[in-house]
Parts: sequence; C-alpha cells; structure tokens
Amino acid sequence: MGSIYSGFLSNNGYLFITNDIFGITEDEGAIVKLNNLCGALIVTARRDILIRMRNLLDRCLSNLTDMGEGLSINLARIIVDSFKREFQKEPNFKENPLPFLMLLVGYTTKQPSCLEHIFIRNRVIEIIEKNVTKEYVTDFEIQTPVPAKNLFYGHSELIQFLFQQLPAEGLNLETMKLFAYFSMTETQKIDGAIFPDVRMAAISKDNGFEWIKDEEIDRLSSMAKSVEIKLSKGFTMLS
Repeated sequence: MGSIYSGFLSNNGYLFITNDIFGITEDEGAIVKLNNLCGALIVTARRDILIRMRNLLDRCLSNLTDMGEGLSINLARIIVDSFKREFQKEPNFKENPLPFLMLLVGYTTKQPSCLEHIFIRNRVIEIIEKNVTKEYVTDFEIQTPVPAKNLFYGHSELIQFLFQQLPAEGLNLETMKLFAYFSMTETQKIDGAIFPDVRMAAISKDNGFEWIKDEEIDRLSSMAKSVEIKLSKGFTMLS
C-alpha cells in the first residue's frame, strides 16, 4: 500500500493531507467534509476498499439532514448507525466486509469550542465458515472525544521525523500547509510505489472546512521547490 494519511494541529486550525485519491473530484479520496466545522480522514488497507467506503458513506451523508455543525459523539453515532443500515443493503454484505478507520476532527459544539478528535473503527470480529464461502461478522468501535492531535498513518515515517523538527509552540495554518506539502512530496520521492497524488483540506474557526484548491497546491509546489533548493545548498556547504 502506497498511501499516506496525515493530520496536523496548528495554532489556528487543523490540516488534512493524503495521497489516497481515486478520482479528480474532492469526494473521491480519503478526506471527507462532514459539515462546515468537521472533517474526517479515512484509513483503509486497499484503494478498492476506500472506493466502496466512500460510495457508501456518501449515500449515508446524503440521507442525513439533522447532523448539525461541528464535532460531537452524537454525530459519530448518527454516521455509524446510518452506515450499518446502508451496508446491510449491499448484496452479499456478509461475505464482503468493509474494515476501515475513520478519524473525525472538528470544533466541538460545546462552549468554549475547541478542536477534538473521535476515533471510529469497523473491524472483523468473527469469521464463519460456510461450505466453500466465509461470512464475516463486523462491529464498530467509537472512542469518546479527546483533544485533537497530530495523525500519522501509512508511509509517514519521514513526515513524522520532519514534524519533530518543528518549533514546540507549533505553526500557523498557512505555514503548516507548506510543511505538509513539502514533507508529503519528499516522502513520495523515496519510493516509486508511493502514490504520487496530493489532496489537502483545512478547518479553522474563521473559514470553517475548506478544500485546498489546485491553484494553492501549485503555489505550495513552487514554494516547496524553493525550500528544497535552500536545504540542498545548506547541506552542500556543510559537507
């Protein structure tokens, strides 16, 4: 699996970045907008599972009209209940499990509002042998909300290492966008098997949930090249 999933807490918001993308539109990837103050990162073992999961989740979200804004345990439960109903409508659903992690991050509905994180997992808990087929029993786990934190899944070792070099007091959201893009693209250079795409989204109190558009990605790409050149010159002077 050549996927990278990361989420970064800045001092004025939260940033999602992934390379697990299967189409050109914003709803064809591992980042999900749940409402104006809450997003999610979906972690799967294979891209075909992500595609199934997104299609099913999108059906769930289109049927939900009273989720409210922001992050809450009630929102997580509503999504899970809807997901169970939709999943059981699929043909042969017992023979085709859909294991995944979904990490909800957003501003809380309580006051004063703050960024929190809810962990949802759907996993196989039992396998039943039936002649030549197998049936899978799955179950959801929902962890209670905790303060938002940085998330690293997939091929994220270099990203984690670079993140540890950042100032302890953190970066603002705009600077974090450059760091996230730079660390993602540097990771992609290490191994040709790592997916080459980049998709980003951010949440802030001022602007809510917003996708990072292609024009801004291009701007970050130019800035990242400048950073790389400066780093290369610095290492050359030290050698």
